[in-house]
Amino acid sequence: MALVGCGFSNGDNNSSSDSGSVNGTVNLTASNAAALGGLTFTFSDATLFGFPGQSTTLMFGSDGTTFALTTSGGTVIQGSITFGSCLFTQNPATLGVGQAPFVMEYDTCAVTGQSAGDIDFGGSGNGTITLRLGGASATSVNSVATNVVYHIDLGGNITINANMTPIGVVG
Repeated sequence: MALVGCGFSNGDNNSSSDSGSVNGTVNLTASNAAALGGLTFTFSDATLFGFPGQSTTLMFGSDGTTFALTTSGGTVIQGSITFGSCLFTQNPATLGVGQAPFVMEYDTCAVTGQSAGDIDFGGSGNGTITLRLGGASATSVNSVATNVVYHIDLGGNITINANMTPIGVVG
């Protein structure tokens, strides 16, 4: 399990704590992508997706393996995400004559989480998460920060909103 957050604090500077904070970055993989199920990320510039001059929203499906990309110009693309390569593929590829299917692969595929403060183990707290995508030939781009609720269970596992798949662990 990847470390997403660390930063124990109980106010007296000793090493034991009953709370932690989310503050870190984790690469997306097939095993943790479901943690983003149902989240929507906004990109003010959709050039990274092949739509220069437009903004876009990227919504992850409930299990984190599907997506819906909607541009400000009205284009809607739905498909699947393959992790390891972070490959977004239009499914099904319903296209007009002469159009190529939407297939985008990103070398950089990570999320950065930040809680608004310490969260008690077994409790929840507000925070934000951003999605970072980029390729070998494209500068990495961060989404606009999305508001989320982090939950840290008694074992230090961090989940987002009502998702059951941990995105990481505190500690």
